[in-house]
Amino acid sequence: MFDLSPHGTQFNVPISLIFEYDSANLTGVDESHLQLVGYYNPASGVWEPMPTTVDAVNDVIIGQTTHFSRYAIIR
Repeated sequence: MFDLSPHGTQFNVPISLIFEYDSANLTGVDESHLQLVGYYNPASGVWEPMPTTVDAVNDVIIGQTTHFSRYAIIR
């Protein structure tokens, strides 16, 4: 999980979030199935998915947002 703060900071134009991951820790996981999720919705009890690009060559996952919150990489 990545906690970007201050929470609630808003941007007029979407910004790119780029997070590195270690592919050595993904034994048996297809990197193309990784998903960046943002904002844990306590009412529904789920993480809200966001459009994600996985760059498996450079071991980074990229998403766009208009606010700071908590983000996580899931599979």
